[in-house]
Amino acid sequence: MLFICLFLLGLLNYLVFFEVFSKAIQIRAVIKSNFERTTWFSETSETATPENQLEKSPWQ
Repeated sequence: MLFICLFLLGLLNYLVFFEVFSKAIQIRAVIKSNFERTTWFSETSETATPENQLEKSPWQ
């Protein structure tokens, strides 16, 4: 009986750990995605040429 209780307690701990760990991975993926999107937006915003300057570009 004691063995069964310890086994179930260990199984419960494992499942709770797995649940928390998988949630942490999801949160990390969202944070990374938001960071990459923000980085891409700031890079393209800094290098974007305004429409009124496109016609004045020397390479066209």
